[in-house]
Amino acid sequence: MSVIPAGSGRGSRDVPRRARTSPEKEHTITMFVNAYAAPSATEPLVPTTIHRRDVGPKDVLIEIKYAGVCHSDIHTIRGDWGAITYPQVVGHEIVGVVAEVGSEVTLHQIGDRVGVGAWSTRAGSARTASPAWSSTA
Repeated sequence: MSVIPAGSGRGSRDVPRRARTSPEKEHTITMFVNAYAAPSATEPLVPTTIHRRDVGPKDVLIEIKYAGVCHSDIHTIRGDWGAITYPQVVGHEIVGVVAEVGSEVTLHQIGDRVGVGAWSTRAGSARTASPAWSSTA
């Protein structure tokens, strides 16, 4: 399962906006999401907009209410663990409300309060102790 952030948590204007990518591909939807990005290893984070794919069958779209930037994000921005590209969007510890679920998701439903912690599996699901804070489908 993948967790797709729905916004930066700065207010109602951060609800994802969807737009068709082209008239030829009417079934293809792109989600525009507000975020903060590091433009370089030394500059402060700046507001930006990123493009996300549509919610898939095993995905949970979360309207982010709060996000944390931890030491691993800072190390990532600085390139301490290897070369990265800029701008770089960080912040993987989030709390929010489920805004949309994929067709194969059974654990969560729209309106659930959820959180995603620092430790995740390769499939993108966090290992947690409580279903209220689970990010697994």
